[in-house]
Amino acid sequence: MIVDDKLENTFGRKNPFRVPDDYFTLLENRIMDSLPDMALSHTNSTKKLHIWKRMRIYVATAACVGGILAGYIIYKDSRASTTLPSNNADIVANTNDYNIEKAVDYVMMNNDDFYSYLTSE
Repeated sequence: MIVDDKLENTFGRKNPFRVPDDYFTLLENRIMDSLPDMALSHTNSTKKLHIWKRMRIYVATAACVGGILAGYIIYKDSRASTTLPSNNADIVANTNDYNIEKAVDYVMMNNDDFYSYLTSE
């Protein structure tokens, strides 16, 4: 409060800032006078566009649809070429001992436990 009292004693309570007379009444007219005419801005917006600028949205859409269609065709052809075995007996018959040994090492069982598990089912 001491600082406030010192400032008040030095400068007084008078507000040093003042708005000029008729500032807000003339503000709208000054702003409107500084804006360009509507006729000038309207003629600039009717410029003819280059053909690429007009067609680029269609080209982009066609590229996206083509990419999706090509992806679907490739996916469909890759799925048709894979054949699944008719039953699990074919898979078990073609399994070699190397794969069984890797599976035994993976599950940390000894060979006797693993073979007994396979024969029990």
